[in-house]
Amino acid sequence: LRFEDRVRARLWRRIYNRLDEVICMTPNTRDLLSAFLGRECVTCPNPLFHIADAAKKLPPVNVDKPIDFVAVGRFAHQKRFDLSLQFFVLAQKQFPEARLHFFGDIEASHMQPFMTADIDPSRIMFHGFVSDLWRVLANDFNPIHLVASAWEEGGHAILEGLNAGIPTLFINPEANYAADYNGQPASFLAAAAWDEKSALDGAVGFAVADENRQALKTNIAGQFTFDSVSVRLQQVLNV
Repeated sequence: LRFEDRVRARLWRRIYNRLDEVICMTPNTRDLLSAFLGRECVTCPNPLFHIADAAKKLPPVNVDKPIDFVAVGRFAHQKRFDLSLQFFVLAQKQFPEARLHFFGDIEASHMQPFMTADIDPSRIMFHGFVSDLWRVLANDFNPIHLVASAWEEGGHAILEGLNAGIPTLFINPEANYAADYNGQPASFLAAAAWDEKSALDGAVGFAVADENRQALKTNIAGQFTFDSVSVRLQQVLNV
């Protein structure tokens, strides 16, 4: 472990073991944190949507226009933004007009070590923090959200993107949250596996298909409504 990770682990153990309850957003995290702390933790997802939002029909995606691949978050090794670049190199062979956009606390200097000769820097954009990001993406871009992180707590960025009608491609099959989407219409493929045109065609087509996006959004987002979370929180806190 890096020094900062060792310090963080020590602080977590000291602080979390003083709490009456440790509430996690997913069963995966609950199991990991329970083993890490040596105590029982409980699960309650964060509220993100009203029930009407979870079932709201999504707008169609136009795959005939240039695609804006989008990566969102802060620069951290867990986010695996290097996989987003690796994916984009392969995707450009099929979508030469596509662009890759980074939103959040990530700058060009962060990604410089991962840039290779076959990456056109003019197709890579860094936007920083954008207020009401998902609405902006839905209105002003033709986006496909790339999720490459090894750790995506609760999948909040995924759910927020789905709620805005933005397709999602999962390019890290070893991610800790993969089980949360198991059996749902989601594509967990390694970025390097998409070198074949048929594989990339299939993954993009699968992600943008209206029925698949609607099913994934409805089934997953339905677990994160204010009503369902309120009931679960009362159970957890025994109130």
